[in-house]
Amino acid sequence: MADLTPVKRKNSSKMSMHLHRSEIAQLFRIDEAVRPYHNPSPRTLPSLMKILATRIQCELKDGRWPHCAIYEQELQRIWPLNQEDRKAKIAQFATKHGFHLSFYKHGLCAIFVKESLK
Repeated sequence: MADLTPVKRKNSSKMSMHLHRSEIAQLFRIDEAVRPYHNPSPRTLPSLMKILATRIQCELKDGRWPHCAIYEQELQRIWPLNQEDRKAKIAQFATKHGFHLSFYKHGLCAIFVKESLK
């Protein structure tokens, strides 16, 4: 387990907990498959998609907003920026999970709604 050592910062009287980056990664089991800008492994892709779908469904079900925006950093965990037919794959994901891709801007975000506005 990571060592949580209190550290006094320079020019400050406050104590803070300090973790080395590798210890944080170990605590949260962060691996290359879930970091942005990396291609997820085929083994982790379905679980990442399920997590994202559940999040979108919860936000849409909540009812505070009629839409759910997912920004680029999160999209890249599943669909790399340079992936062919990226918008179509995101739309297919939405349809498969019972919602609709209403807006997509490459490099910015995707906005999902409960159903098509047809």
